[in-house]
Amino acid sequence: MKTAFITGAGGYIGSCCACTLAKQGIAIAVCDINKEAVQRTVDAITVEGGTARGYAADVTDCANITACIDQATADLGGLDIMIHVAGGTARIAGKDAKYLPLVEQDPYVIQRVLD
Repeated sequence: MKTAFITGAGGYIGSCCACTLAKQGIAIAVCDINKEAVQRTVDAITVEGGTARGYAADVTDCANITACIDQATADLGGLDIMIHVAGGTARIAGKDAKYLPLVEQDPYVIQRVLD
């Protein structure tokens, strides 16, 4: 069985990627900064009969994401596919975030996305 590690898999695009790959028989390592969102994606995959493990991690923290990848590799027996979706501005900016053109975003939001 192939395995995929997906960052930002708690958000809409990442979750859709995870669920689509799981339907193809790929085991999924669901990674997101939001623990509850991780669980929702894992649940969506497993209810359909897929294989998923969830990991809460901050991709801007090198030690944290490295540990997450190491754990997912151990749990799933290796990783074949890496998909990086993390970095959506609304979740980084907080509950009052607005979808704005890049030139209108606050500098801290841009920096968090780049990190």
